[in-house]
Order: sequence, then C-alpha cells, then structure tokens
Amino acid sequence: MHRGILICFTISFLSAQNLLLNESMSRNISSVYDEDSTTHDWVELYNSGTEALNLVDFFLSDDLDSLNKWQFPEGTLDPGSHLLVFASNKDRKIWPQGSWVPIINFGTSWNYLAGPTEISSNWNTIDFDDSGWPNGPSSIGYGDDDDITIIDPVVSLYLRKTFQVENVNEIAHGLLHMDYDDGFVAYLNGMEVVRENMGDPGTEVFPSDFAETNVEASIYRGLKPEKFFVENIAEYLLDGQNVLSIQVHNANENLADLTALPILSFYYTNPPSPSENSEVTIRIQTDSYPEETSWTLVGVNGTQFYETVPPGSMTLSHSLYEWNLSVPTGDYGITINDTWGDGMCCEDGVPVPVYNSGFESDGGWSVWPLDVSSENWNQAHGEGESSYNALEVYGTSSTGAVAFWQEVPVYPGELHHLSVYAKHKSENPIQAGQSAHAIIEFWGGGWWGQYLISSHVTEYVTMSSAQDEWIELSTAAVAPDDAINTHVVVVFSNPTGNQNGSVFFDNMAYRRNVHNENASLYNGGEFTVMVDGSTIIQGGEFEEYQSESFNTVNLLSDLLNYQNPYLHTNFRIGSDGETIYLSNQNSDVIDSMSIPPLSSNVSYGYQTDGVGELTLFNDPTPEYSNSLSSGYYDYTSNPTFSDSGGFKDDYFNLYISSQTDDAVIYYTTDGSKPDENSNIYQNFISIDNNLLTNGTQTPDQYGIIYSPTYDGIIIRAIAIAPNHIPSEIVTHSYIFDPVNSDLPVVSIAIAPDDLWDPETGMHVPGNAFWPWYPYYGSNFWNDWEKEVHIEFYEPGGIIGFKQDLGMKIFGGWSRAEAQKSFSFFARGIYGDGDIDYELFPESGVDSYETFILRAHGQDNVMFRDGFQTSLASENDVVVQDYRPAVVYLNGEFWGIQNIREKVNEHFINTHFGIDSDELDMLAIQAGSPEPELIHGSTEDYTEFRQFLTNNDLGVDANYQYAAQKYDVENLIDYKIAQIFVMNYDWPGNNNKLFKSKSGDGKWRHIMYDSDFGFERWTDLALGFIGSYETYNMLDHAIGEGNVFNNPVWSTAVLTTFLDNMDFRNKFINTYCDRLNTTYSTENTLYFMDSLRTIIEPYISDHISRYGPDIYDSYTPNTFGQYNSAYQRMQNFANYRPDNARNEMVEIFGLSGSSNTISLYMNDVEAGYVEINSLEIGEQGWSGEYFSDVPITVKAVPNFGYEFSHWSEPSYDDSVTLYLDQDMSLVANFMDVQNPYQDMISINEINYNSSDDFDPGDWVELYNFSDQSLNISGWKFMDSDDSHVFTFPEGSILEASSYLVLCQDSTEFSQAHPEVQNYIGSLDFGFSGSGELLRLLDNYEDLVDFVNYEDNEPWPTEPDGSGKTLELVNPQLDNSLAESWASSNVQYGTPGYVNSAYSSLSSDTDVLLPAEFAMYQNYPNPFNPITSIKYDLPKDAHTVMEVFDIMGKHVKTLIDENQTAGFKTVKWDATNSNGNNVAAGMYIYQIKSGSYNETKKMILLK
Repeated sequence: MHRGILICFTISFLSAQNLLLNESMSRNISSVYDEDSTTHDWVELYNSGTEALNLVDFFLSDDLDSLNKWQFPEGTLDPGSHLLVFASNKDRKIWPQGSWVPIINFGTSWNYLAGPTEISSNWNTIDFDDSGWPNGPSSIGYGDDDDITIIDPVVSLYLRKTFQVENVNEIAHGLLHMDYDDGFVAYLNGMEVVRENMGDPGTEVFPSDFAETNVEASIYRGLKPEKFFVENIAEYLLDGQNVLSIQVHNANENLADLTALPILSFYYTNPPSPSENSEVTIRIQTDSYPEETSWTLVGVNGTQFYETVPPGSMTLSHSLYEWNLSVPTGDYGITINDTWGDGMCCEDGVPVPVYNSGFESDGGWSVWPLDVSSENWNQAHGEGESSYNALEVYGTSSTGAVAFWQEVPVYPGELHHLSVYAKHKSENPIQAGQSAHAIIEFWGGGWWGQYLISSHVTEYVTMSSAQDEWIELSTAAVAPDDAINTHVVVVFSNPTGNQNGSVFFDNMAYRRNVHNENASLYNGGEFTVMVDGSTIIQGGEFEEYQSESFNTVNLLSDLLNYQNPYLHTNFRIGSDGETIYLSNQNSDVIDSMSIPPLSSNVSYGYQTDGVGELTLFNDPTPEYSNSLSSGYYDYTSNPTFSDSGGFKDDYFNLYISSQTDDAVIYYTTDGSKPDENSNIYQNFISIDNNLLTNGTQTPDQYGIIYSPTYDGIIIRAIAIAPNHIPSEIVTHSYIFDPVNSDLPVVSIAIAPDDLWDPETGMHVPGNAFWPWYPYYGSNFWNDWEKEVHIEFYEPGGIIGFKQDLGMKIFGGWSRAEAQKSFSFFARGIYGDGDIDYELFPESGVDSYETFILRAHGQDNVMFRDGFQTSLASENDVVVQDYRPAVVYLNGEFWGIQNIREKVNEHFINTHFGIDSDELDMLAIQAGSPEPELIHGSTEDYTEFRQFLTNNDLGVDANYQYAAQKYDVENLIDYKIAQIFVMNYDWPGNNNKLFKSKSGDGKWRHIMYDSDFGFERWTDLALGFIGSYETYNMLDHAIGEGNVFNNPVWSTAVLTTFLDNMDFRNKFINTYCDRLNTTYSTENTLYFMDSLRTIIEPYISDHISRYGPDIYDSYTPNTFGQYNSAYQRMQNFANYRPDNARNEMVEIFGLSGSSNTISLYMNDVEAGYVEINSLEIGEQGWSGEYFSDVPITVKAVPNFGYEFSHWSEPSYDDSVTLYLDQDMSLVANFMDVQNPYQDMISINEINYNSSDDFDPGDWVELYNFSDQSLNISGWKFMDSDDSHVFTFPEGSILEASSYLVLCQDSTEFSQAHPEVQNYIGSLDFGFSGSGELLRLLDNYEDLVDFVNYEDNEPWPTEPDGSGKTLELVNPQLDNSLAESWASSNVQYGTPGYVNSAYSSLSSDTDVLLPAEFAMYQNYPNPFNPITSIKYDLPKDAHTVMEVFDIMGKHVKTLIDENQTAGFKTVKWDATNSNGNNVAAGMYIYQIKSGSYNETKKMILLK
C-alpha cells in the first residue's frame, strides 16, 4: 500500500462545523465489543469546538445518494469529546449517557399461580387482584436444585410483581434478564414486551400450552441468564405503580424441571442517586450443634464494613436466629463456618493416630516437593503450643510451597476432623503473598495407582493474622466410600521465594465419628441473606465452610453483566473500504472519510484529533484521543523467504527480504513470535545441524533428563519499517525427515514460555502440583488456551494449510502423561474463524472450527482407539474421523498423534446438519443416574427413560413408540462395537449420545475413547473383570451389577429394549452378521496389521521419545514390549469371535448350536443376496448363525435383471428361516431385455451453470434410432428415488430428434429463447459434485443412465464455467468418462447436435507420454475413493489389479487393450463382487506389455 492512497477525501460545506469523523475500523476482530459482547465495524466522531453539539439533526450514511440513511437520536456531545458508533446494521438509537438501575432484582418476592388453571384474561394488568396468590422469592420452580421457592411440577406458572416509577421520561430503555426453563412471555402493564420459545409475538398463550422446545436454565450450569433488550420501554410504563407479569411454560407435562428468575433493569438518562445504605438481613436456622456455627460479613472492593458472630453465640439447636444490619452500599462477602465437628465440640470423636503429631521429634512426616531440605524447616525448641517443640517452616521450593504430610487410616462414610495450631512471630512474620494452612486429603486407588478424590482446606494464616498467638486451624469432611487412606498435610506457601517470613505448626489432632452420632440423625443448618427485602442467598442446608458474595445494589452483579449501550447504524462498512458521510438535515455533507482496505484490528483516522494527516493505527483508540497511539502511513510488506519450507534432504542457506525500504527483518528459531528484541536478519540464515540442535530447547518436565531429537527447525520472521505498521509474521517449517510418504505431518510453532514457564506454561506441572498421579494442581489441568501457528503437510510434503489457531491441553487423566493431547480452535482473534481444509480426505467435510491431535494416552500400540472406531464405522456407528500423523513441536520430533474430530456441537452440525439451537447432547456418567448435560437439555432423555421404566417394550405399541425416540440400528451396532472390543471403561463412562430437538429426532450414540478395548489391561483387569477370555462382556452391557463403569442406569436402555423379542432377535442376528464380517478374525487381523504398517516407520522414534520417561505410564520402553502388546491384540482377535458367540448363548439362553449358511449367485453382475443386515455380492460367502433365532434371506436383482428362483429349495425371493443345519443357497437372476436401450440416450448435461448465465440445470435426450418413440409415462430420476419427473401424456420423441428436460422451464426459456423442444419443470436439480441420472420406461425398466463426476477423468470445465457435458457420439457408451467432452461453445447446445460431436471413424492427434509410468494413488490414505494415474507411451494390453496385504486378489480395475495416452482409473474400495472391502493396506499392480510396477495404498474407515 502506498501512502498516497491513504489521503482522505473530505468535503466541507460548513467551514465552521466542528463535528468530525475522527477514526474508523472496518475489520473489528477484538479491538472493542458492543453491549451484546460482539464486534462490529465502527466510526468515531469528535467535537473539536468549544460548545456542546446536539446531534439530533445529523446523519451517517455509506451512500452519497442516500445521505439520511441513519439519523442520530437526541443527544449532546460535549466539546473535546468522542462518540463511538457501531456500524453493525442493528439500528439502535439509545443515547449512551446514563446508567443501569435494577428495579426487580434477584430474590424479589413475587405473587405466583401454578397452572394449568382458569385465569382471567386481564391477569397481566395493573388492576388485577392477585392478593389470593401465593408469594415467594425468585427463582421459582422445581427441579435442578436452582430455585429458592420450590413448587410442585406444573405445565405453566404465572408471576406478578408490582413496582414504582417516579419519572418515566428519565428511562431510556429496559433490560430483562431471564433464567427460564422452557419458554415464557413477559408483559408490562398488560402489554407484551418479550417472548421466547412460545410461538409468534402477539398470539395468545393458554395455561395448558407447551413451550416449543426444551430449554435448560443457565445459572445452575455456571452460565449467565439470557438478556432481552426492550427499547423505548417508557412507552409501556406509567408514573406511579406498574406491574411486570410473566407466564412460564414447560415443553411438555412430563418434564422434571421448570424455572423462572426474572430481573428487570432500567437505563436511566438521569439516574436516581443510590442510597448510601442498604438493609441486610441474615437468618440462620441452627443445626444439631449450634455452638459451632459462626458467620462473618466483610466489605470488599473498597467497601468498609466488618461484622462477625463468633462460635458459641448461638446456643439453641434447630432454632431461627436473625440479624438486621444497616450497611454501606457496596460489595460484600459472607462466610458461614459450621461443620459437623469443626473444633468446638470434638472431644467426643475417636482419635485417628498421627505419628509425632506434636512435632517433638523429626520422624513420621514426609516432605514435598522432593527438593525440600533442612534449609526449609527447623525443630523449634521451646516454641510449642502446649508442649516443648514446634515445627518451623520457611523458604520455598520448586513448587513455591513447603509441605509436610503423613498417610493415616481412613474410615469411609464417617466424618473426619482435623485441627492444628499455627502462629507467626513478630520477629519474622509472614510476608505479603505468603500463607499457611492445613489440608485433609482423601485418596482412592485403582489399577492405575492412587488418586486424589477430594481435599478440604482449613483457614489460612496470612500477614494480617495476629502475631505471636497460636491460631487453631480446622476443617472436617465425610470420607468418601471409595477412599482407601487419608493424607494430613501442613503447608507453608511462599510462591515469590521471599527469604523472610516463617510459620510454626504444633499439636495436630485428627478424629473420626465426631459427636459419636449416627450421621442419619444429624440435621443440618440453613441460612438466608436478604438485601432490602430481596432474598439473594438461600443457602439451604450447609456443612463445613460456605462463602458467598453480593453487591447491595446490583445484588449478584456478576450474573447481570451490565454494559452501557452504544449507538448502532443500519449499515455496515465494507471490508474492502468505502466512504462514510456525515451530513445535516439539509443533506449538506459536513464531513466524509474514505476508508481504505484495512487489516484486522487496524483503524484509520487523524493522528491529532480532527486535524492533520490521516494515518493507520495498530493500537486503535475508540472513545479516546488518537494522540494516545502512534500513527503509521502504510503497511510493511511481509517477509519473503527464498524457500517456503517443507521436507528437506540437505542443509542450505535461507534468504529473507522485504519490499519495504528501510525494513529490518527480525526472526526467531524457538517458535516464539518475533519482535524488535528478536534476532536481526543479516545476509542469510544457515539451515544446518547447528541451528537444528540449538534453535530451540525443551526443558525437563518433571525433573528427568531427556535429550530431544531435532529433525526440524521453524523460522518465524517479521519486517518492521519506520512509520509503517509491522508486517504479518511469516512462519515456515524445515523438516529433515526421510520417512514422510504415508503420514501427514503437523508442525506446531508456539512461544516456549507458553509451554514450559512454571507460572504460565500449560504443558508443565508448575509450582503448585501434588506429586501423585494424575498430579492435580498442575498447570496442565487448567483450561488455558495459547496461540500457535500450524503447518499441515500431506504425505510427500504437499502443504495442506497454514494458520494461526488457539491450542489447549485436551483430555482427562492423559494430561498427566508426558505426551499430551492437544485441541485446536479457529477463532477470529487469531485470523480466520474456520479451518477451510479437508483434514480427512474423501470425508466431504472441508471446514472445521476445531480438531484434536490425540496422544495415545493409555494405549500402548498407538492406534487402538482409531482401529476400533474405524471398524465400528463400517456399520455406520457415529465415530470421529481418524488419521494418524507425525507431530513436530518447535522443530522437535513430538511423536505419533492421531488427528481426530472434537465431539461437540460443531461435530454434530458438520455430520448431521443439526443446528446447535436444535441439539440435545449428553453423557452417561458412572457417578449419577442423571446424565451430564453437554448441550441443549436432558429433559427429553429423562422423559424417555421414565417411559422405559413405566412400560413393557414386549408390548409392540410400546416398542414402536420407543423406536421412534431411539435410533434402533445405531443402538444395536453401537452396543455391539463396544461389547465386541470389550471396552470395560464403558457404558458408565465414555458414553455420549445426541438427537435433534425436532419431532422426528432420535437418540444416537457416539463411540470414542475406547482405549480399554482389545485386551489392553490383561494384568490390571484381573481386579475388576477377571480375565478377558472368561468375562462375559455382554452381561457387562446389560447386567445389573457394578463391576466397573456399568451402573444399572447406564445399561437400562439396552436391557429394556431386549424385552422385545423382535429387537432381541435383531440384536442377535446383527451381532452374528458383524462376527461374520467386520469382527471376523481375518478382517480384524488384516486391518490391525495395516494400521501398524502405516505408523511403523515412526514407532521406534516414538518409543525413544517417550518410553524412558518415568512419567509416561503406557509407552513401551522397548520395541520388544511394543511387539508383546501387539501380540496380545492379535490373540484377542483370534479368540474373541467364539467368546462373543458363547456370551450370547449364556445371556439369551440359546441352544448353543451354530450352523453355517453359504450363499451363491448364478451371476454376481445380475444381483446379490441380503441376509439380515448384510448385502452379499460374492460367490461362496458363508457365515454362522444360531439355529434357534430366525434369519431373513432375500435375493435382490440389479438394474436390468430380475429374480428367477432359488436353485434349491424353492422359496420366494425373500424368506425367513431357522438355520437348523448347514445350508447352501443359490440365487438365480435373469436378464430383463429393454428394446429402448439401443434407441435413446442421455446426450448432454448442464449440472452447474456459470454465475453470469444460469438457466437452471437441464439434460438433453437424443433419439438416435430411425423411428419415433412414445415416451408418455416414462420417468426421469436422479440418485434420489423421491426425485421423479413423469413425462406427460402425448410426449413423442421423433427419430433423430432432441428433447431438453429443464429444472425450471421459465428460466430455461429466458436463457435459451431459440430452443423450442424442451419440457419441464423437473423441480429438482443435479449435484455439482457428481450425480446419477436415470431414464426409465413406463414399466420402470432402466433405459439409460449416466453417473457423471466433476473431477478427472471426467471433463471438469462444465463445473461452473458455462460449458456443458456433451456426449462425443450418441453410439458411445455414455457410462464411460472418455465418451464425454466439454462443449466447444459457451452454454452448450441444448436441442441441437453437440458441438463436441465426433464421427467414430475420425482420427485424433494426441500428445503421448515418453515412457511407461504408474503414480502414487491420491488421496492416500483414502476413504472411500482414490484415483490412480498411469502413462502408456504406446498401445498395449493393460492389466491393473488390486491385492490385499496377504496377496489375495481383490479386484481387477483394467484388463483390456488400451491406446497410448495419459490415463486415470478410480477404485471405490469394493471387491470383484461389488462389496465394500475392509480398511487396511492394499497393493495395486500394473502390467502393460513388458512394463510391471507395484505400489501400496491405505484405506481408512
């Protein structure tokens, strides 16, 4: 960009005018947010004069011919002031001067009436008498434990609240915060103001009406309530008394929750002065031990107030105590201390031995972290609280804390109490940032080792605590049922490393069974906090320590999230730049600003407000003076690299330049973003071994020694020139990896501190983690997101995409492993909001918002989950796409990780087209019968589960209803997939399901995280399931016990469905189908071997990288250990099918007899056989089925054939039979002769018109016979059987004539007025990415069909360029791509001879290849279609065949004499019989004359 184009064109008709356009932005990504927390274009105005200006007579526009496009509202801009206006197209005209005032707040008492019931039509008006209605504080409802006033389940709820308004004219607009479930309508003084999920505005809603869909309340899920703006709210208000009325409705009568929490606020232009004081009421209903209860109310954030009621003040049990306090308006925190035994009354507890509890000696205690030494503690003589010695702790450690801990016994289900005395002395007191406390930790155990269940912290000693006095610290908690021991801990926290300050500990006491009372007899206390009459905290029953915060004006102000309004125009600013005009009421242009194209978050304006030169601002200043930021006159051109990165064989010199004069280039080699403090580029950069080994460094993570292998380097460069905005950062990776032909490579560039810094690095434990797996408290347990740059390379080094993204650590306990999973997010703040790339070839998905690089986690063969889910996907189970990859991080080999989709609402929308607003998604959890809500609502699922509980699915009507709610096929195949692989970390875990909220939406499961399957835990599993070979996994999936992750609520759906005999038989037969195909030993072994082959070149490097890591529990240490793990999977594949059949015999009470059926066809081209869920198109296929479960067999003819008979015995084409002995069936098919096939053809196709000439899709038929054809009643169809065009009566196609069938006859005739021989409209179009078109006669026999594609070898020009697809000669086989050509004329030749027509006797000159060649298939790996290109320099008989990895013939792709030329053939992953083949490695071979070559390819599922 040149400086000259930045000069603003300014028109001023009024030279004295002081209102100016001062600054603007057309690509606001994150510079400033509006009141809706969204970003939009904006302009800033500036009053450069000395007098205030009323803007009511001024206008903004982006159109010189429509200057009054948007008018300012009444409002005054003071001299020297700035005004921000969003060009958002929201068209809001509320002058931004005033403040929000809550009128009806959280906890306000409402009059309410539960429906459905008869209610007066004027119930929502001010005159209605609601004195007979019940009264209670909000929120009001039931279910979800989120309501203060709890009512019985209802369909509808009516609420009324009166309030006073003194001066309506001072109110600009209103804001209704509403937390609700499921829909509502709100009225002010009888007039509707807001409606959500309750039909069209203004329509009457009756008491028995239901909300449109399920909507889950927000606050109890940690979200904020929805906000609804009410503009010009004064139109609905009265001076004096007003009433807000709300009706809330459930989505149906069986739902388990309803919530209503309205908060009404007004935006005052002249806000009333807030009261200096508020009335706070604290109510405590004491528990069984009132002397233990205390509370403290403290002003925070500058509010000066402190009030406390100490222990012992309340003496009456189960009694109400109340305190009324007049407090200064502001922010407060209230703390309730009350534990069943919190130190006041605990002498009656049973002591738990703590060795050396008085610290009289130096034994019994362990220290943490391991670098704590005698320099951190001292046995202080004469300092004890009641004994002689005490423990003094000081200094710091690698974690910023010094801890002494001891393991002691635990008593599950009993309450445990810990107390310890602590003090700090005036001669060396605790310093700022230091503190001391004690902890009870309850620990559990499993096959993975011990893990922390929960921790309970005492009070803290800080620098504000009394000096030279012993302070008792205490806490208590009930030990969980699964606790196996307790750690008692004392901690001195010193994160800053201050050498001053220390703390003394003494006399620890630990007790259980406190009060010596059965817990079932204990009655807890309750507390309530009210502010000015509103119940803002209904604490309910409290235990231990509870703390809440509130504001006396806004109450729970963090929920309301107030933000002052902005002005919004009714237009946007073009991202490529345009002119904005400021005019007056006479349409005089007062000022204008021609905004050039701008980069993201760059603004354009005057360096000095309103005067001088126009410049670019890299640091915009909306609403503030432009002089606060430095202006630039142009952009610095981006650095240009002499080598754009990728895979390299040899070292070289890299040259970098910038086209901007005087630009200095700065660069980094450690992954961080370069700036003016980075390396200065001079002459060249030597990309050599020295740079690779010193360019970046990965520090030790857990105090272990590791020598990384650097096979790459990342160079990041920026150009900075005087008076120019710095360039964009350009990043290139240089990878010296000789093994790169089969796997994609992901190169990640990230600032090292974002990974390794103890304070901010997300990959390390940090300074506050506990040293027991899985290291809770570590940085990697935080939900931190860091910016990274990704370069994605396809196999062979082809760049796929490069993009700045956000990255997080992903997963559960796998975070504790040395290799962690990463999730990536495309967001506007990083650049693009989408990743526009097909991560998984042939998936059809070319845009993602997020994806995962999944580490192998607990899988010791590195492909287990992808292997198992890929097998399941063969049967349409919902799974994440899977693609193994090699990862480099800042140039360091980071190992094998799997590219996976992230299972969230975006995943569902991408694959199933369900909008997030229409999605319900949840997860089954082992710890609770209530599912975990992921998105939407759990109500439909809860209602469905209730139906299953109350109804017998053995009754067909009940089963049919259940099958309308649950996808039966998905349920069966999902369960079979998990049961067969024996994933016993399921179904109480790793079990997600989803559905659309629409009426026909059905629940479907998603298979993911199946790492426990295929004999992963042979030894450790013994404690849970015994042995893989003896454990009945089918019983695990439907049983009533809780062996491991299979609580009854996680198995109930399948168990209940199996009560239906038809479902039971379908399940058994489908399982047998899968055992005969997908899960056959041959198939699983083959696919397993194929996946290992893909990653095998990197396995050794991966083991070397992670195997020796003591904090990696699962990577094999040697290749031998890897082979052993792989051998166990092979053993499982061998014995599992028989075991699975035995499980069915045991669970379903079958006879145990399995017999074999073998299937044949007289001609595999003529048809196939269906058996249960399978389509069999190969000769001699055989499978095993149970003799006492009926199977269904059906003969299905292909196009042009019909079923004749079974050879023996005699059945109809479809038969249900019991396989009580081995059986062979032969299906016989015969030709169906169609006399029209040699008379008429599909001759020309227009399937994707150009943008500038669109007649709609059309197809041309040609009668190349010598007789006329009556085609009345014939049908034309595409691949969708519901798309049918029937030729009308009297349709005659004359000999040697053409007929055009058009999608829209009006559009076609306007585009082609010269064509008269057309017919239509079809009312359906053709796919732009390939389509099957079919012509059927009036007997519905196939006459002709074309299955065209939009990629090679088919002509590609007809795909959007204006050309059409023309048959070269009507006598050619139009099913072949080589029979077609692009039209030689634009827009084709509808109704006339084709422009590409060629006589079959003509010769064509072609350019021939110089030598024989066959190329690597693309894509590779692929699913489900791949292309193979090959060159024939001369005519030859050519054979191309596909073989599996064992050398077994799969399919012949070519076997014919071929002319010389450049050739392409496709393989659709089917065998010679037309059946889909299993995923895995395949070999393809070409023989042409003496030329013979073989290559490998990978099929993924």
